[in-house]
Amino acid sequence: IPDCYWGCKKPYASNGKTGECEKMKSVNPFLEKDFFKNDALVREAIEKKNVFQIPLGVFFSKKSVDRAKLISQTKAFLKKCLKLKAKFVFSLDARTALEEKSERELIAICVACFGLTREQAAKAIREGKNAAIRMA
Repeated sequence: IPDCYWGCKKPYASNGKTGECEKMKSVNPFLEKDFFKNDALVREAIEKKNVFQIPLGVFFSKKSVDRAKLISQTKAFLKKCLKLKAKFVFSLDARTALEEKSERELIAICVACFGLTREQAAKAIREGKNAAIRMA
């Protein structure tokens, strides 16, 4: 298990909703009802030094209407995170060969779907990989 990307000496391992790192806990916002409207969720994450983990695999498994709705909600949520300076990373819990995407493809998806700049998307994807965050 790799060390935490944020510099802890303690290894980071995913245990479902939260990690074991001293400095950072990963939180899947999709587990919260109306996550995209919830300012308190974002403010609490900032206060507790949590990082939001956006699992991209969820988008690949949704049907077209549900996918469009989730993309729109996630875009609103990420705008809120950027505005309030909350940390977030993208993870890909690829279950099939169709879900295995290159970093370049993931960046393009994040730019097109979520309105991020290429640099913001690349940083969030790279940090997700470097922190070895994976959803169970």
